[in-house]
Amino acid sequence: SRQQIGEIAFAWGIVYALFNFPGGWVIDRLGLRWGLFATLGWWSVFTILTPFASTLSGWYILRGLMGAGEAPMWPINAKCANTWAAPSER
Repeated sequence: SRQQIGEIAFAWGIVYALFNFPGGWVIDRLGLRWGLFATLGWWSVFTILTPFASTLSGWYILRGLMGAGEAPMWPINAKCANTWAAPSER
């Protein structure tokens, strides 16, 4: 139903918001290249598994885990711009 779709999207959004700051911390620890590899790998695995969710709770879990992998993308983008671009080009 539409309500269930909204609840699944809400679950993704909550997990995304919660993992945004810890994701930035992980990127600082792993470095940009390994952090990007790890988060994109995480996100890809759970994106691939999403169609195989056979229950509503499975959808909540898979979409939440997908949001956790996608959350560090903003910190990665910010750190890339800050690290790799010259100050005059930012």
